[in-house]
Amino acid sequence: MLKGIELLHDNYFNVIRRQPCAAHTLQLSVQEGLKQCREIHCRIKNLQNF
Repeated sequence: MLKGIELLHDNYFNVIRRQPCAAHTLQLSVQEGLKQCREIHCRIKNLQNF
């Protein structure tokens, strides 16, 4: 995720026209990352319950 933010900063911060669009794009990226974390968390939780 940090790499994505760095890429945004290096390539697109100068050309961003609308802040809400950039914020929404960043929000979608974070949500995708959290989905992966949620799956891992569920697996670990199931192992603990075992």
